Amino acid sequence: MPAMKAYEPLLVKYVVGDVNNTLTVTPSNYVERRLVLTPHDEMVSQAHDGEERYWALANEYRLRKKGAGRGLHTSGVICSTVGWLSEACEILEYGKNHEGYWTGELFVKQVCSSLLSFEMIY
Repeated sequence: MPAMKAYEPLLVKYVVGDVNNTLTVTPSNYVERRLVLTPHDEMVSQAHDGEERYWALANEYRLRKKGAGRGLHTSGVICSTVGWLSEACEILEYGKNHEGYWTGELFVKQVCSSLLSFEMIY
């Protein structure tokens, strides 16, 4: 990512083991600003995740569901200075007869709420 490499001198960085100490470069003019890295984090979980093992009596077996079933799609933003931004988190219940699927409109809504969170923090 050559474009990102150009912004690296303006990124807020931390000293490992000392989160109160930051290594920042002062911008060279009034147009440049310090930049804070904020990666996008997504997770999808389904109702039957992790059911490979279970406790049962001898000669008894648990009935398994036919399909994957309902699930949750969690999309969040992690700020390198503050941590996980709970105000910018979007949780969507997907599957048949539920909220639908993750769309571009929901992503735009999340970006707007992320910007509001940054305005409150900074």
